[in-house]
Amino acid sequence: MTSQPVLTPPPPPAWALRPQPWSRRRKLVAIFAPIALIAAVATATICYFTSDAVRAAELIHELRHPPEQGALSRLMGEDPPAARPDGVIVAELGGLGSGAVSVIIEAIEREDTPQAVAEEDEFYRQMHGRLVRQGRRDLLIRALGLIGPRAKAAVLPMVKWLQLPQYRYSRYEIVAALGNIGPDAAAAMPLILKVLDEQEDFRQGQMVIRACGQLGPAAVGAVPFFIKAIEGKRSYMDDRDMEIYIEAIAGIGQPALQHLDPLMSDEEDNLRRLAWQSMARMGPAGLTALVQHLESPSRRARACAALGLEKLGAKAAPALKAIVAATNAENNQISTNSRHATVSGSLISVLIEIGPAAEPGLQEIARITTDDMLKSWAEDALNTIRASKP
Repeated sequence: MTSQPVLTPPPPPAWALRPQPWSRRRKLVAIFAPIALIAAVATATICYFTSDAVRAAELIHELRHPPEQGALSRLMGEDPPAARPDGVIVAELGGLGSGAVSVIIEAIEREDTPQAVAEEDEFYRQMHGRLVRQGRRDLLIRALGLIGPRAKAAVLPMVKWLQLPQYRYSRYEIVAALGNIGPDAAAAMPLILKVLDEQEDFRQGQMVIRACGQLGPAAVGAVPFFIKAIEGKRSYMDDRDMEIYIEAIAGIGQPALQHLDPLMSDEEDNLRRLAWQSMARMGPAGLTALVQHLESPSRRARACAALGLEKLGAKAAPALKAIVAATNAENNQISTNSRHATVSGSLISVLIEIGPAAEPGLQEIARITTDDMLKSWAEDALNTIRASKP
C-alpha cells in the first residue's frame, strides 16, 4: 500500500509573522473618542477614521497631557517630545477639517464629567483643577471656531452649551466660535443677543459684536443694542471703538438700514457717524441709501450722505447723475470758503474721484450755478481731472 504524500503548506509571508498591535493613533481614538469609535463601527463606515479625526484625538491628548506629564508615552516606550505651546496645538486643531469636529465636541463635553474631575483631582486642588478644565475647554471651543464654516455640525451643541450654567464663563468663546462658523450659526442668534445684553466689559463684548457681523442679516436684532451702547456718549467716540460697531453693521448688511436711516439726522454726532460710515461699507444697498438721503429735508442728513459718498470715492460712480443733481440743488447754500465743510464741496470731491466720467456733470454745475464759490470749485475739479489724464 502506497502512502499518501504529505502536503506541506507554504510558509507564511514575513509581514504576517510580525506582531500587528493597534497603532498609537487608534489607541488614542479609543481612549479619547469612544463614542465616535463605536458609532463608526456600528454604521460600518470608515468616514470617521479620517486623518482629521485621528489627528484631532492626538492633539487633544497632547493638550490634556503635555509631554512632561506624558505617562502614556512613557508606557509605550517613547521619549516625550518637547512641550508645545497651547496656542500652537489649537491652531493645528483649527486647521483640520470637518472630520475633527465630533472628536472636539466630545472632548469639550468630557471636561465636566465625573471621570475628568476625578482625574484632575489626582494632580490639582479642586479649584485649580476646575480652572485648568475651564481653560482647556475654552481652547477647544476656540479650535472649533478656527475650523470655521466646516464646523457647522457644532452649532447645536454650542447652542446647548450657552444655556448650561457650567459654560457661563465660556460663553464669549462660544459666541466667537459661532461667529466664525458664519450664517450657518443663525439658530444661535437669540442666545447671542442675550449674551450681548449681559456683557460685563467692552473687551469681551467686542467678541460678541464681531460675531454678530459675521452672522450676517440674521443678526439684525443686534443693531438696537449697538445704538444703545453708543447713545448718550457726550465725548467723541474713539475711532477704533467705533470701527468695531461699523464693521459689524456692515456685515449685517441691508436689513440694518431700517435702524440707521433715522440716525442720519440725529443730534448726536456719534450716532450720525455710525450711520453714514456703516452705509458706506454696505456696497450697493448702502450707496442707494446714501443717495436717497441727499434728498432729505434735513441738512444734517444731506451732510452725512455727502460724507458717506466722499468716503466711497470712485465706488460712487453708479450714482453720478444723482450726485450732480444734488450738487446743483445745494446752489447758494455755501456759507464757508472751505470746500470740505459743505455738502456741495464734499460732492465735488466725489466727482473728482470718479474722474473723467464726471466731466460733463461738472461742466453742467459750472454753467448752471449762480454761486461763485461753487462755480470756482467745479472749475477747479475739472482742471484737476484733466491734469490727471495721461
